Amino acid sequence: MIASNDGGVTVTLDGGKNWTPQDNQPTAQFYHVITDSATPYRVYGPQQDSGTVAIASRSDDGSISRSDWYDVGGGEAGYIAPDPRDPNIVFAADIREHHTL
Repeated sequence: MIASNDGGVTVTLDGGKNWTPQDNQPTAQFYHVITDSATPYRVYGPQQDSGTVAIASRSDDGSISRSDWYDVGGGEAGYIAPDPRDPNIVFAADIREHHTL
């Protein structure tokens, strides 16, 4: 059985007695995506219920692994903006909805 949600996927092979960790594979729903000017370039995005991330577009190891991505701050509904002149500078925000009655 597989149970999925906004934060990832968990799998059971014994009818639900034991489950894998939810972060057993890289899955996410992104709100906004942007890239930087680095080589290889990085893809940035806020993820639903999982924070923000910067992920290398490729790796010399043959696959993109956990060591090729990192949290950049901000919130899940915010925007991420790498500086176009310096990809080591990244701005991140968190947008909150305000409702008035």
